[in-house]
Amino acid sequence: MPDVKLIVLLRSPVDRAYSHYHHLKRRGVEKLTFEEAINQEGDGIFRKYNNRTYLARGKYVEQLKRWMNFFPKEQILIINSENYYHDPIKGLNQVCQFLDISEWNYKYTKNGSYRYPKMEKHMRERLIQYFKPYNEELEDYLGVKFNWDR
Repeated sequence: MPDVKLIVLLRSPVDRAYSHYHHLKRRGVEKLTFEEAINQEGDGIFRKYNNRTYLARGKYVEQLKRWMNFFPKEQILIINSENYYHDPIKGLNQVCQFLDISEWNYKYTKNGSYRYPKMEKHMRERLIQYFKPYNEELEDYLGVKFNWDR
């Protein structure tokens, strides 16, 4: 598929990790607290058998570099999910333009989303610091500022 077009929706890795944790918690897969799960992720056994990849999956630059070894940048659309969800019609039209199809002119209905407790401040700060070098490398690599380190 040499002409395939790929669409990548990137979310703040801190928020993505916390959402991933709560998704597995709701399904009964994750039994630990968020902090315990983050502390244990480094152990490959846990990651392999319990989907504990909260940190690993947020290192977007590593994943994108692998993809870009096979696909040129012009075949990959990268969208900041925070911007997309703030103005979904604009985001959908960006996708339509990328795919060279007619603009989205239908009503957009937002579906409900699962609510979970706010992340503890010390954990948010810890993860912001953890992801900071990966986010900086990603922003340098793509030439895009995501402003996730807040």
